[in-house]
Amino acid sequence: MSRKITIDTLFTFTGMILFQIVNFFVAVFISRFSGVDSLGAYQFFIVTTTFFGFFAKMGIDEKLTYNLPYLGGVKNKKSKILIFKSFSKVLWMSLFSAFGTILFYKIMSLYSETKIDIYDSLFSLAYLPLFSLGILIGAIFRSENFIKKRVLLIYLVPTIVTGLLLFFFIYVMKLNKNTILAMRTISYALMFLLGCKWLFDSFKINLISLFKYFSLKTLIKTDSTIYKWLGVAMITFLLESGTIGLWLMRLLSDEYNVGVISILLRLTGLTYLAPTAMGIVFGPLIAKKNANNEEFTVLKTKMLLFSILLVSFVSLFVYFFSNQILELFGKAIGSYSTELIYLLFGTSAIAITQPLQSMALAINGLKKVFAISLIAGVFSLIVFLSFEVDKSVLQAVKAISASMLVYGSFRFLYLLKSIKTNNIN
Repeated sequence: MSRKITIDTLFTFTGMILFQIVNFFVAVFISRFSGVDSLGAYQFFIVTTTFFGFFAKMGIDEKLTYNLPYLGGVKNKKSKILIFKSFSKVLWMSLFSAFGTILFYKIMSLYSETKIDIYDSLFSLAYLPLFSLGILIGAIFRSENFIKKRVLLIYLVPTIVTGLLLFFFIYVMKLNKNTILAMRTISYALMFLLGCKWLFDSFKINLISLFKYFSLKTLIKTDSTIYKWLGVAMITFLLESGTIGLWLMRLLSDEYNVGVISILLRLTGLTYLAPTAMGIVFGPLIAKKNANNEEFTVLKTKMLLFSILLVSFVSLFVYFFSNQILELFGKAIGSYSTELIYLLFGTSAIAITQPLQSMALAINGLKKVFAISLIAGVFSLIVFLSFEVDKSVLQAVKAISASMLVYGSFRFLYLLKSIKTNNIN
């Protein structure tokens, strides 16, 4: 079992690394061939649609990951009905969320100091359903410990397609904001189609049967625990990704500064990779076991120590090579090394606790994890708003990093206590 866990963790980590490498170079090429402002518009679309994607998924992907093992696996009849109803809910909500994205763009355009092109948001009508349903398919594979297929589906397929399309648009067509957004949408369309094929091949699940359950009644009968999963996912995303800072910067400034902050967040986000890979692999395994025994107490401690070690290594790497990495995006970006170091403190604080949160969720700690996420989120928001953020990238980065530090510290203290008392429930 330990050998399988190690292989799955390394495979997940490798997939995430390749995903980040390609996304990194996509950002570099966008910055160099189309400008930092185009990168800012692209990143604004991605964080906004991802945020509304949480409304679309409603935490159902996380619920499936941890609940399907309790029902006896995907091939169980009750599990298949749960899957079909989950897909119906997510499909309806993704359509509503797409219109929510368009409305959000419209509101932002009314109050922004510079023009926001609301036509960008129209891509969400195709992007959000494909993205949300693709993630749901990945959650099913994760619940069955089909880690390799999940990694191929969620990370490698979009990565390879995006990379190929990027070079096509650079050398055959013009690379601009619209072609970049189209490129992202096409990659998720192929991910979804491949996921549907694999679902049928692995579990004989035919998504055409979904239309039997495609009714608004499925939304009315939504389990109340879904909202807790949704709350944990949304709070975590907002604070881990620096989305609030990006939105505020877009209101107060322009797409160029949003592009700069997105570059800094992309680099410091490397600290999340290894801890997140550990959490993805360990979560479903622990959901099938008895969490309150000595073996898992030791495992929790080891996960925390490994997280600290890995995050420290990545942070030092980014710190020592910050100037060289930033200059890949353009010589002007190389001057933001101070902002990058500020941001590293915040992302590192959150990254350390990534696998432990997955473990806490896996052993039915949803209620407490939701509570601690909410409390930490409120305090983090207060800290963020206490900064006088203006058009300065440095001020925005300080506010983002400080809010991340507060959020990470709350999570760390709670999870550290759970290790000592062996009681997350």
